[in-house]
Amino acid sequence: MTTTRGAALAFTLACLAAGPASAATCHMTVQGVPVIDDRDCAVSGRAGDVTITVGAEDAIRVRRAAMSGRFVARRPGDGRLRRVFVRYGQVVVSRDSDDKTCYLNQRATLCVDP
Repeated sequence: MTTTRGAALAFTLACLAAGPASAATCHMTVQGVPVIDDRDCAVSGRAGDVTITVGAEDAIRVRRAAMSGRFVARRPGDGRLRRVFVRYGQVVVSRDSDDKTCYLNQRATLCVDP
């Protein structure tokens, strides 16, 4: 995974309810490129501060409608792992009739299917 893709993963989203983490499936595109496709994720938090955990190390956070992400990516040169933190800015929350929640802005789209 390139550094750009690692950064792209940082796109965050928030999901529904407060309380313990709930299992879901996540889909994320950054500037039209699929970054997360049908990956299992866990959503936790309360309204206004939601964390989506993808895998063991990656996390996306939506706090007060601003999205950011923390990811583990391989350096292109030597292949060593490093942490990447990306801010995506303000997002708009959209809820479909099929209970899917999406977080959208000009660069990224993150959808969570419960």
